[in-house]
Amino acid sequence: MIELDIKIEGLDKIKDAWAKRPSLVKEYMNKAIEASVFEIEKNAVDANFQFKTPRALRTGYLQRSFKFGIVTKDLYGAIGPTANYAKKVHIGHPFMPRIARISQPAIERHFGNALKYIAEGLSK
Repeated sequence: MIELDIKIEGLDKIKDAWAKRPSLVKEYMNKAIEASVFEIEKNAVDANFQFKTPRALRTGYLQRSFKFGIVTKDLYGAIGPTANYAKKVHIGHPFMPRIARISQPAIERHFGNALKYIAEGLSK
């Protein structure tokens, strides 16, 4: 499993907001998690896999299998390829860290936006 270290500016504010309006925080955090998972799916493309095998010799199934590896539920999100050979490919040519690294700035932006919407919601 690949884990990202996401910097969320104002995490202390989210904790304070949770104490005041947990449903509001949960709503926007779930949206940020979902958007982040789809950000990774969007970046699971040939340019980021950087395989040496020519594109014409590959089926594209590994890339498409990310769509089936999406899990989002209450304050949780995960994504990964479901192709049965994905682990072997990753061991020989680690592609997940590259996809995660490329996705990280947008993921941080999704969580930053969530904090902004939480703050706006608290002010109402």
